[in-house]
Amino acid sequence: KLPIYEQSYRSFDGEVRQRFRWWTIVVQELRVLFKSKPFLILLILSSLLLIFGILRVAIYNYLMSSPSNTSAAIMLSGALKFISVDAKMFFVFIRIQSPIVFLITIFAGAGMICNDVQDNLMEIYFSKPLTWRDYASGKIMTLVLIGLSITAAPALFLLFLHNMLAADMKTFAATYWFPI
Repeated sequence: KLPIYEQSYRSFDGEVRQRFRWWTIVVQELRVLFKSKPFLILLILSSLLLIFGILRVAIYNYLMSSPSNTSAAIMLSGALKFISVDAKMFFVFIRIQSPIVFLITIFAGAGMICNDVQDNLMEIYFSKPLTWRDYASGKIMTLVLIGLSITAAPALFLLFLHNMLAADMKTFAATYWFPI
């Protein structure tokens, strides 16, 4: 007769975190998502709008900063209205990013829990000192972080870039409320 061994997962030997236990779930989900080609394609698509925004802010501030460029700015006044950096630009930036964020969160969120059940990861997660609240918080925070990294972080970066490239502090006084 062959001996029968108990097949189970070994118990957790690590140190128990008291705070931010959900962060392990976030890290694992991001690791899985960044291996996916459709997710990376959607991220590249969302970064194209950021690159366009950087160029727009740089060109606008260049035309408005130098007194020698005022004649060129007057000639391009129609184009200057198109590339002006104001609250409407940031609103349009976030509005255009919204469908991309929707697609990314649907893509990322659809398989999160299903893949864990399919791959028997629930037993591994809950064999560690993780509660269902930590698990659910990690999944939700992953989607929130992805959404904020596509909309809020680039918009704040564009605002910071606009204020750094501006010739005077009047721009900061006029734009400090844009993120709100």
